[in-house]
Amino acid sequence: MYKESNGCLNFAEYNLNLGSIACGGSNGLLNSIRVALDPKVMRPLSYKLTSNQTLEGHQFTVLQCCWNEYTQRLTTFNANGVIVDYVVGQNETLYENMVNEKKQDPPIRVAWNRLGTRIGLVYADGLVMIGSEDGGPAFVRQFDFQLASFEWAPDDLLILGTAEGTVKVFDMDGEHQLDVYLPCLEAVELEHALAKRDYREEIVRMSYWCPILMSQLLQNRREENEQKRRDEEKERNSLGISIFSNYRPVPEPNETEKESEPVQPVPPDRPRFMVAYSTGVIQLMRNLVDREPIVVRLPNLTLSDARWSPNGAFLAVCGSFSQQTGVHQCLYFLSAYGQIIGFHQQPGSPFNTVSWEATGYRIAISSGGRLIIGQLRPQYKWGSIEGTLVYVYQNEEPFYYTVMFFDYETGEKTTKTVKYFENLACYKEHCVVIFREEDMSYHCDLCNSIGTAMDYVIVNIQPKFVQVNGVAAVIASEDRYFIWYFNLPKPDTFLGEKMEVKGESGEYVLAEQQRPVEYGTKRLLGSKDQINSMCIGDTFFLIALRSGGIYRVNLSDGAITHKFAVAGTVEAMKLNCDFTKLAVTKVLDSAPLHLYIYDFMSDGALLQKSFTTEKTLIMDFQWDTNNPNMIAYKTNKELPGEIFVYDGASSLKQGVANGFIYSFENLVVTSVNLDLIMFNPENPSKNSRVDTMIKAKSDVETMLYHGRLTEAMEYAEKSPHDELWSMIAAYSVRNHHYDTAEHAFVKLQDYAGLQFVKKLRNISEIGLRNAEILAYEEKLEEAREMFVLCDRKDLAIEMYKELDDPHQVSELLKQDNNEEQKIKAYRNLAEIFYEEMDWDESLKYFKKCHDIHMQIDCLVRANQFGKLEELVRNLDDDSEHLEFIGDIFSSRGLCDQAIECYLKCGLPKKAFDTCVELHELQKAQFIAESHQLEGVEGVLAKHAEETVGENDENSVTKITTVGLYMKAGRHLEAAQIAFEVIAKDRKSKLMPLHDLKECYVLGAILVENHRQGVQELKKMEKHRLLTDALSDESGLTVEQTRILENTWKGAEAFHFMMLAWNHFFNGKYCFFYIPEILSLPERIQDALHTSVLLADYQEYLDPVEIHQMIALAAANCGQFQICSRAMMWLEAYEGFSDDERQAMKDLSFELFSKCPPVNPPNSKMRCLECEGEMNRYDFQCPGCQFKLPICMATGKPILENTSWVCRRCKHHVNKYEIKKWTYCPLCHDTEDFKL
Repeated sequence: MYKESNGCLNFAEYNLNLGSIACGGSNGLLNSIRVALDPKVMRPLSYKLTSNQTLEGHQFTVLQCCWNEYTQRLTTFNANGVIVDYVVGQNETLYENMVNEKKQDPPIRVAWNRLGTRIGLVYADGLVMIGSEDGGPAFVRQFDFQLASFEWAPDDLLILGTAEGTVKVFDMDGEHQLDVYLPCLEAVELEHALAKRDYREEIVRMSYWCPILMSQLLQNRREENEQKRRDEEKERNSLGISIFSNYRPVPEPNETEKESEPVQPVPPDRPRFMVAYSTGVIQLMRNLVDREPIVVRLPNLTLSDARWSPNGAFLAVCGSFSQQTGVHQCLYFLSAYGQIIGFHQQPGSPFNTVSWEATGYRIAISSGGRLIIGQLRPQYKWGSIEGTLVYVYQNEEPFYYTVMFFDYETGEKTTKTVKYFENLACYKEHCVVIFREEDMSYHCDLCNSIGTAMDYVIVNIQPKFVQVNGVAAVIASEDRYFIWYFNLPKPDTFLGEKMEVKGESGEYVLAEQQRPVEYGTKRLLGSKDQINSMCIGDTFFLIALRSGGIYRVNLSDGAITHKFAVAGTVEAMKLNCDFTKLAVTKVLDSAPLHLYIYDFMSDGALLQKSFTTEKTLIMDFQWDTNNPNMIAYKTNKELPGEIFVYDGASSLKQGVANGFIYSFENLVVTSVNLDLIMFNPENPSKNSRVDTMIKAKSDVETMLYHGRLTEAMEYAEKSPHDELWSMIAAYSVRNHHYDTAEHAFVKLQDYAGLQFVKKLRNISEIGLRNAEILAYEEKLEEAREMFVLCDRKDLAIEMYKELDDPHQVSELLKQDNNEEQKIKAYRNLAEIFYEEMDWDESLKYFKKCHDIHMQIDCLVRANQFGKLEELVRNLDDDSEHLEFIGDIFSSRGLCDQAIECYLKCGLPKKAFDTCVELHELQKAQFIAESHQLEGVEGVLAKHAEETVGENDENSVTKITTVGLYMKAGRHLEAAQIAFEVIAKDRKSKLMPLHDLKECYVLGAILVENHRQGVQELKKMEKHRLLTDALSDESGLTVEQTRILENTWKGAEAFHFMMLAWNHFFNGKYCFFYIPEILSLPERIQDALHTSVLLADYQEYLDPVEIHQMIALAAANCGQFQICSRAMMWLEAYEGFSDDERQAMKDLSFELFSKCPPVNPPNSKMRCLECEGEMNRYDFQCPGCQFKLPICMATGKPILENTSWVCRRCKHHVNKYEIKKWTYCPLCHDTEDFKL
């Protein structure tokens, strides 16, 4: 945008917080303007001047201005030395704040510090004045050297540039701190030294980059808006309407969000301080003491200004460029490391100053009487594959980048995060993403359209240039290149077969491959040339050199085959679709980025220029995807973003579009607005893509729309293109102009189209013709309705069959009576889902077509063995699939299911073998006995004998035998051996009581497992063939029968013995959890209750210990009748000696002479069953013989009607006592324990 001024503009400064521009110049001109531009549109020539405030206060030429970003003040001075300060009001209008009318020589530089608390005024004679925010002086110092520039350091140090070109640093007290190291002054250009001996470097600009703070004005606005939001929320809550609205509270911004620091990370090695000289020399430093600064020299440039971008990543440098053809005004864009990344030049008035807008996408340039606002086009890393836009943006986390894959058709987004991103290249269906590793190598990923890596390679070449085709990628630095042949699956095969590779990957050095070649008398291609651009074909690629010239290199061996003398520096180049033409943009004769088109002659050995654009800035270009002669390019010839198309004969303007050219296909130029996308890269919009139809296609479309078919034919004959004939053919078929349609199909060489026209001629009914035309135009729903309306559903079915769409075929066949076609359609659907590995849907349609084998396959692949078991139950006994299903169950260790299948199909021997193989020997024994199988007797015994020996009496060996029987499923035999081992150890009295109880519990659990296994076999047996064999006592020995009858008795004996000791000795002999400590009378009574129980377990316990415990507990409880009976038993015990027996009698006489052998009156209670009287310490009513249940937690009888019963051992516990336990007191079961 150009804004004319009546006078000369000396400066233009952007306000980075508000976006306004302060510009001023001759005759006291000073304005604050605002340009309206939606940053999300970024459309050329969309700038509009919305405000233009003229600021009063100057009568002379305004030389310079400076914004105070934090306090929003504008300080200006004119040629007469008058300084005027303005302040921004609430409505963003500037008001005069302070004026210094002291007329003197004007300062050379005015600058505010970063916090806006100090302002520095520097004069050429060495006077430095530092003022406070309110205008008072804070520091005044007259130096003894002349000054040329001034800048603030971040820590409020004063950086002074002298007239001799040196830079000195002082503190706020005027103390000298250091002299900045300036190697740029030590290497003065030779021609300058020869031209003028007293030549001095003049400092034009010094700048120390720092992030810009958010202004107080914007902070106050944010706080006001936040307070307003809170008040509205409070009012909404008080009125009770928040639940009826869609109001969603906005989270309060944290401290990091309130700061205006840039979100992009700043590398620690990035330069921040800049010194720019008028001779085009720029020194970039990381800090003021940097001893290895970067020196940039721009030859033939008279530099007038240089500025950091708002994020500190780029530099804008403006000035005048002297050439043989004259002086041009130019603008350079440099990276923070000094690399030239952009260039613009134009004739006209000198560029005085340049200023960046806050987003970094626009700049303002003061040039003579014009204010130029330019829109920048960043060099984004982007590409396109299969309708998917691929672009890269930087994350907030330092050094991390996101590669976005955005599908325009579906709107799907896929991201790939990489660290140290380097480069990107795309080709049709894949792309190459390159990022740097920590060890300074480069990782190259070959990705598809959803970011999935299909192959990779690691190279040691810096990937400054990358190109890729269907079989290989070329990664190049400035002096070498690497050819990578990747492994890519074929798109038309499911198994992923590899493409044939015609070469080997390898690294090649440019200097070793090239040979000295001279064209005429000037050597264009030398061994020190550097690569400047690159493009790739099918079997070769092209390298453009910085000094001019292009190499053609074979992909197969990396050898240079041809050398083309092309003058000028090639910036970019692209090959057409058949690799016969080359389009390049290059800088030649001071005219940047002209487009040149070359034809390959003599089988690619020569290049011949066929087209060029003169005096036109080329912004972008793209070859047609199908037509090798057509190319679309964008220029700034009349309007920014104009699209031209060159068809091999002429170049015509087609329209204006914003953004980069995405593709050129079928006479449509597709552009993508990456500027719009980058404002919100995480959520790209489909609106960022714009299609521009070129004039030929739009004209033919208009003719056909108005029915002028003859004119359209004539137009296509004059300007032939396949897309135009396709449009005419489609229109002619739709309107039944068959002769014209045939002509168009002949032009297209479309034999199928000719056959279709022939088919239409043979159809007499107009409705069927229209249906066929709709099907040809892929309007399938309308064609289907038309076929059904014409009572030709069969043609609709045939149409979908040709399209291989079994879904629609099955829908059309739902009401059809042709079962054969239905089954065929269902099978096609099932096979489609089967290939997609959707086993549930595939199973559903295989059921409909009655394919049992494939149903089994789907169930197995889906791991749905429960449903497979249901399928077995629905099969007939003579089904051929039962044995196959049984094999499946057997191979997966499902013994019960396999036995059911084998028995159902009459294969007991196979069922027996399966049980043996899976170590289910109990089930194997039952099957052998019920089916009277021969040769299978004693399988378990033989196995056990081979393992432990037949007559081995060792207890350890027998315990091993128990484990063997347990693994084999012979739990009853395992229990029998376990009980034998326990009986031997019990008699020896060498094993503690708690260990004996655990052994008896183990044996009892094995018996219960035996019972459970028998019940499961009964449930599994559907044909009642094993009913007799599976009875609990069939075929058992006497010892095994006794074990079944007294399963838990041994465990009960030792459990009650330990319980009695715990009651009597107050838990001192405690082998299990005691919930609480009882009082003495209750504790002794509980001991008596438990001791009386022990009288029934004399088979397992020592009877002497039992009666001694009863006598002792009864005597302490006052139950002397019970004590008398116990003492009488002890006196009659033959195991005592005469002296022991006499001692018992003496003790009894002494005790019962004082305490008669009768029970106290309160020792009676009522029977719960017959209400008769019974002793409190009896467990069975003498009248009705009712036996009270015993609580396994306390050893006392349960007098309530309800109690807790263990599911494993079937023993009772008082319902109040069980709350204190977390497992069964007897068998310690926890899995089946429930309150």
